Amino acid sequence: MAEGHSVKNRSRNAQFAKMPLLVLLGLGTGLATALAISLFRWMVELPDLLFIELELTHDSPWMRFLVPVVGVTLLWLFWRSQHSATRRVGVTHLYEHLSYHHGELPLRNVLNQLVGAVFAIGTGQPVGREGPGVHIGAALSSWLGVRAGISYNYQRLLIGCGSAAAIAALFNTPLAGVLFAMEVILLEYSLTGFTAIIVAAISADAVTRHLFGAPELLGFGLGNGTVFEQLPILVLLALCIGFAGLVFQQITVTLASHRSKYLSINLLAAGLLIGGLAVYDPGLMTPVHIVMQETLQGIHKGDHLILLAGFYLLVPPIVLGLGIPGGLIGPSLTSGALIGALIGVAVSGFDTPVDITTMSLIGMAAMLSAVIHAPLAALIAVFELSGSIQTLTLAMTVIVLSDLMMRSLFKKPSIFERLLMAQGLSRDTHLYRRVMMSTSVQELMDRSLSDRRCGTANERFTSNWYLVKSEEGDRLLSHSELEQSETVLDEDNRFVLVDVKSSLFQALDQLQSESCDRLVITNKRGVLLGVLTRKEIDLFYRNAEV
Repeated sequence: MAEGHSVKNRSRNAQFAKMPLLVLLGLGTGLATALAISLFRWMVELPDLLFIELELTHDSPWMRFLVPVVGVTLLWLFWRSQHSATRRVGVTHLYEHLSYHHGELPLRNVLNQLVGAVFAIGTGQPVGREGPGVHIGAALSSWLGVRAGISYNYQRLLIGCGSAAAIAALFNTPLAGVLFAMEVILLEYSLTGFTAIIVAAISADAVTRHLFGAPELLGFGLGNGTVFEQLPILVLLALCIGFAGLVFQQITVTLASHRSKYLSINLLAAGLLIGGLAVYDPGLMTPVHIVMQETLQGIHKGDHLILLAGFYLLVPPIVLGLGIPGGLIGPSLTSGALIGALIGVAVSGFDTPVDITTMSLIGMAAMLSAVIHAPLAALIAVFELSGSIQTLTLAMTVIVLSDLMMRSLFKKPSIFERLLMAQGLSRDTHLYRRVMMSTSVQELMDRSLSDRRCGTANERFTSNWYLVKSEEGDRLLSHSELEQSETVLDEDNRFVLVDVKSSLFQALDQLQSESCDRLVITNKRGVLLGVLTRKEIDLFYRNAEV
């Protein structure tokens, strides 16, 4: 037991020793992500700027029809020669990477996300900027970590930093960004991670506010009554959001599971659908984030409000399910805001004092929680956008009820997990895997190692471990084994070389593949740094505080 506590203390001390560097990386991630998101926002607007430069308009029905079709055609031309694995993008791709891969996020997937989102959003597809933004922020943070020489086990944390910074930069909601990273991306909370992620989110929010200005606070409450007096309205909104969340999820996941194997057919179907609907109403080509802002401002009314509510509940899930590389967070938020506005308008007809903006804001947050299962992030987003404790209390009721419907009544996990399962993969949240992927070999290794393969010059120094040469190859012996003359140099003394940046999960993979129990840790120049055994790894896990 004492040995287990020693291993655990070594890990804890190593983690806290890394905290200053991680905080600096969090700061760098926040600043870099804010600038990258600003560039991404400008790139998304390039098609509209091109229209203005060419003196073209969307007044013609044929033009409105052709723009989405041309957009998906350009996307197909860019994607058609690439392997399907490199076309996996967004939060679902982050889930896959965190569960099945190590190291930095692949550059090609990031480029496909960036270019694909520009083609999709810029040509009228009703998808959000948030999914691409999170992917870009996470990739940028991952790249910075590798260049700074951070161990691979901290890649999870850096991906969380980039995700939080992206949400903060897009919505000016840094606390919601932190909780989004913890609840949705990492699925865990830790002191070391919490500090770095907070720094990343706050710095990204500060840069964005400096560049684009601070948003106005929204909402004025549902009236002067208590929560109990407003409970019927809140329950009605929660029921509507719960069923809407189910519809949104089911359409997206069903199409993602059964869409055609031909990329051209899927993309063309999405382009023709949006083009045809744009012919009917040009307002349906308005970017998702603008429709959401207009809904919160109470601009949409009457039949147009009903049209938009139906459109955003049904059409974005269809194009997302067909493989359009955009975000689903924006459409789900907009759908919830429109549903909240509809209920607010309906209730106000019965002489009930209701603020439509507040209803939209609550519906928006509840829909987000129902679809991606992030109740805390949704709740804090309400407070950051409204600045009202009363609105926060009202939203809490709706978020909890709608989230319960999705989890307990409909028994549906997060849409990101379902989309990952549609690819034949799984978000492995098993405790063992998470612990092993979040700790590096460097944190546990025993640095007392002597190399005796080239002579006995170091015999006067006592070490815990010794590398020796034998007829069968190099072997690793403990001090007690070396002193015992009858020790046999056999398979039990074999070892595996592993890079100092490797996580325990990677180390165990190598031990399993080589069928041995001992690791020798080296740096990239091949310098021997220490020793770690399977027994020590097992002791660490049994004594880990999780």
